[in-house]
Amino acid sequence: MKKLLSLTLCLTSLAAVPLSAGAAGTGGLPPTDFPGTAAVLTGQIARVTREELSRRAALPVAPDEQGELTFQNLHRRVREGNATMLSVDQQLARLNAMDREQAFDDLVSAYNAMTDMLFNYAKMGSTMGAMAGAANPLLSTYNMMDTSFSSAYLQSQQAQLETQLDALKPEEYAETYRESVWQIETGQKQILAGAESLYITILSLERTLEDGNRGLATLDRTLTEMEKRYELGQISQLTLLELQNTRAQTLSQLQSLEIQIRLLKAQLQSLVGLAPDGELTLSPLPRVRDRQLDEITPAADLETALAQSLDLHLMRKEMEDAKEDLDDMESGYQKDMAQHAYNAQGYNYEAKVSSME
Repeated sequence: MKKLLSLTLCLTSLAAVPLSAGAAGTGGLPPTDFPGTAAVLTGQIARVTREELSRRAALPVAPDEQGELTFQNLHRRVREGNATMLSVDQQLARLNAMDREQAFDDLVSAYNAMTDMLFNYAKMGSTMGAMAGAANPLLSTYNMMDTSFSSAYLQSQQAQLETQLDALKPEEYAETYRESVWQIETGQKQILAGAESLYITILSLERTLEDGNRGLATLDRTLTEMEKRYELGQISQLTLLELQNTRAQTLSQLQSLEIQIRLLKAQLQSLVGLAPDGELTLSPLPRVRDRQLDEITPAADLETALAQSLDLHLMRKEMEDAKEDLDDMESGYQKDMAQHAYNAQGYNYEAKVSSME
């Protein structure tokens, strides 16, 4: 099951549970039990999101032209062309391909085989010790040590198999599988959200570049006028030089902005599986209608964001581990150290929630 859980850690960063109103910033430690955990792990929040995505996907969208990318097709292009998304799809397929019952039966057989081996080792060691004891005491001691080491190794391997067997029990496996799928899907959503943010950023910078070019054109007209006025002796050379310097600085800033836009377009091209040459035309964003603005619910959106954050989810796992360490300590300085470690995890969690809010 460690391999199953490790599949979810390949995505950077990502979902804990919704907090009740006023939970953050109160100065108290976050509770160890969160009211939204069951809803998140059972897929209730994710199911609503998938239904909404399915509804949007059902709407007819024209394919993009060559060298063009539209916001309406962005999710589909990322899912079809991004290597990370395709890799995650294969990880999900790998999880779904596993036969839990067959894997459990295989581990039971291996566990029983090790039990038989341990019994045979003990029997063999006793027999060899009795045979060699009188004739060669040194050989008898060596055989007993060899048998002891081999038995200890088999016992450690058997203990690992027992842990895996516990993880493959129906109730344990269902919980682990559900959480693993949720974390992987959350990672996919973060990639899609990152692509959306990048798309919007590029459009915003392109608009800034257009405004800057218009300002440069206005500055050029002013500079032409000032050069004529300088020839007529109406302005000083210093005034003309200051204006020329302003134009040079403006042009340099616009050229830097063009390079930045090109680099961001290359990143977006990589996200959708295109060659990152920076040559990409982005269509305008879809028009936002009044009905959509009226449907925005900041409080509910914040709750959903907190529930679907993998960063918060992983921090909560760290808090649970710290709490277990604290409960395992009886007294003394180790108990105090564990208490401070748990407190630190709690305050880090609270700071992260406040930051997201």
